[in-house]
Amino acid sequence: MFQNAYLKLDGDDTAELLARVNPLLDTAPFRVDTATVLSVPVSFYPGYYYADITHHGTLPALSVKVVYNQARAVVMTSRNEPIYALNTSVPLSLTDSNVADYVRFFFMHVRGQQGRFLIIDMVDDINWKEDPAASARKALAKMIVPLSVTGKTPEGSWKLSASMIFKDSLFQTQITVTPSGDVSLSDEELLVESLPVLEDTLGS
Repeated sequence: MFQNAYLKLDGDDTAELLARVNPLLDTAPFRVDTATVLSVPVSFYPGYYYADITHHGTLPALSVKVVYNQARAVVMTSRNEPIYALNTSVPLSLTDSNVADYVRFFFMHVRGQQGRFLIIDMVDDINWKEDPAASARKALAKMIVPLSVTGKTPEGSWKLSASMIFKDSLFQTQITVTPSGDVSLSDEELLVESLPVLEDTLGS
């Protein structure tokens, strides 16, 4: 999701972060000896990091995503409220070079009532129930357009083009991101429907 590589936190740093995150969880507390924390700086939230925390002490393993710094930790949910709250309080710092990362971050953590919109940059990003035939993969590859910035509005909002999976359908869409971080879709074009995909799983 982010351009920089994730780093695995050591035991002391993991313990410090879990001590702040555990009170925020609805699940049993994560333990240092069974948790893995991968962390990466967040360019659009200056001074903050994004952590992917996996707790291997349960079956299946539990996972939680957190945006944090030395003083604060915010757990990501399937709703947009935590993101929009961060956008106001951090505050958000969008640029031409990081707005695509923000869009990936947003759609990874926001789920609508009917499911998630999954950004697809290539055929291999699609989580198939069964592998499509080579001819179908080739046809899909020609349709898919990787996420990219296409311009800005006079008001300073970014315009991006993306291919997305929603439920079992592939479509092309335009994404608008305001300087304050509001995200909207427009000009959706259905490309293929009834694809044999695993719903609500992100491959990018």
